Amino acid sequence: MLNRMVASFTLVVMAAFPAVAQDTPEPRAILQAASDAMGADAVHSLRYSGHGYVTSVGQSYSSALNDTWPRYDMSYTRTIDYATNSYMEEQVRNQSTWPNRGGGGRPTEGDRTRKELYADGFSWNENNGGAPASDARFIITRQMEILLTPHGFIKAALAAPDATAHRQIASSRSIEHVNIVTFKALGEYPVNGWFNEDNQLVRTQTWLPHDILGDLYIETRYTDYETFDGIQFPTEFHRSWGNPPHPGHEIFITGVEVNVADAAVAVPQVVRDAAINPENVVSEELAPGVWFLGGAGHNSLAVEFGDYLVIIEGPRSTARGRKVIEATRKLVPTKPIRYVLNTHHHFDHSGGLRPFGGDDIVIITHESNFDFYEGVFFDLRPRTLQTDNLSLAPRQVHYVLVDEEYTLTNGDRTLEIAHVADIDHAADMLVGFLPAEGILVVADLFSRRGPLSIGNPSDGQLALYHAIRRQGWEVNTIIPIHGPPTTWDEFMSIVGGATALENQ
Repeated sequence: MLNRMVASFTLVVMAAFPAVAQDTPEPRAILQAASDAMGADAVHSLRYSGHGYVTSVGQSYSSALNDTWPRYDMSYTRTIDYATNSYMEEQVRNQSTWPNRGGGGRPTEGDRTRKELYADGFSWNENNGGAPASDARFIITRQMEILLTPHGFIKAALAAPDATAHRQIASSRSIEHVNIVTFKALGEYPVNGWFNEDNQLVRTQTWLPHDILGDLYIETRYTDYETFDGIQFPTEFHRSWGNPPHPGHEIFITGVEVNVADAAVAVPQVVRDAAINPENVVSEELAPGVWFLGGAGHNSLAVEFGDYLVIIEGPRSTARGRKVIEATRKLVPTKPIRYVLNTHHHFDHSGGLRPFGGDDIVIITHESNFDFYEGVFFDLRPRTLQTDNLSLAPRQVHYVLVDEEYTLTNGDRTLEIAHVADIDHAADMLVGFLPAEGILVVADLFSRRGPLSIGNPSDGQLALYHAIRRQGWEVNTIIPIHGPPTTWDEFMSIVGGATALENQ
């Protein structure tokens, strides 16, 4: 009986194969039909504008999987020149009525303007003053932004030698089918484009390398097509990131210009001349056995204990984390690095932790981060687009989980760690203090990127002051993760006199 059942099942499966093969669409035919319907052949450049919201990636208030990234209202204009493969996006962000919790520059007052640009293999930004600043981190991302536009996808897929296609039901809510075209973008990154029965691109999917989220899934949905200057273009974009997905942005398009004359972007010479390796670590000894590790806008601290080393903060990226480890081992090659203190989960402060985990360096972090770090950050799923020592040789990562206070000591030196609670920036914020040296290391509660703001403290700075007083710490020097070392007197000039502070 079992043999007859197996034979029957095999016949059913074999009979199904010809039907599948006959229903396999030809990718070039799908793409040409979409190009004809949407007018892609006639589009050499585009400028479109709209409004909606955008999120600050990885800047959630807590690391809970259901805590979304903070949002801003955004109006923007994007200009793309397909002939030169160049791109400019002008953004105006406003916190508006969105909640004040989380990172990404919160709180903000009024508008924040920004330009993001790409051309000729270079990526850079311009802020209010208009001065260009190279940012090589986004070279791949911005090339993909060009490619993932509806007309850009059609052009890239038609030129791809590896394009394939298949056909499937659109969703459980419909009997309509979609044709899905797949190829490797830039020769490396898998991309899918979904075309509906009107030959419109309604969804793109891709996977890009990410220091925390691994092979990062990015999905963009395009809906409500309208006709502009003889072409079809969607009037609503919705993007999500990761798995589980976080909202990335939702934009409503209000204007589209086709084949604009000034679309091409030129690379400023200062961007072409910018250093190609921003991850170099510059070390400075602050006290015997205590080194400031600066560079790339994110600092760390290396501390020598009796028979091991401790690093405070593995920030920014896998490359940065590796550089911090290498710099510390050069400073003290005779002792192992045993611990790294992670101030909080925001991606720019935890993005360099994977090399530490791969080297079996214990992660000291707030206890609320355990589920996220184990389930997402240090999970053992393959990372195919950006390998590192942890993905090449997987191992269990070890932790010290801090509730409110924790002390690390070997008798010769002590590191005191405290949780700063009841702040809007991050629920898991930890600060580290070396009592013998009077050195405090703090992340975003106190950053110093410009002149001191005398007598005008932020809520985070006030929270830090009161946390220091609660702990009874005698601070001489503050080491911010962003910015240069700051004396206690300089910090007090910002937050105000002690008498006034006691009433806040």
